Amino acid sequence: MATPAASWNARMVLMAWLPPDRRRDLLNKFPLLPVTSRTITDLQGYQSRLSKIARDGYVAERGEAVEGIIGVAAPIRDYSRNVIAAIGLAILEAQHDEISVARTWRQCDLPRRISAPS
Repeated sequence: MATPAASWNARMVLMAWLPPDRRRDLLNKFPLLPVTSRTITDLQGYQSRLSKIARDGYVAERGEAVEGIIGVAAPIRDYSRNVIAAIGLAILEAQHDEISVARTWRQCDLPRRISAPS
């Protein structure tokens, strides 16, 4: 069964901000299984993706969770700036590309608006 794109990406965002030992424990407990032909299933590639998400502050992907869907997600932070949740969006790939979706996502600034003020 495929995982909805928005929750797939929200999970990647939450994983990106976990301590390395907790992340490793979860990846050992729940192996990376393909849900589409674009799903990252190798541990090194997934770890690299999580590092990029933490660096960029969001994830934007195309068809990794659901064929034909672009997924975007970003963290929600508490007053201490800790990541406590994630918010995601799923968009039809036929109507947008990953770059335009990511640009729009950054411009709307929704995760920052929802997060507690710094």
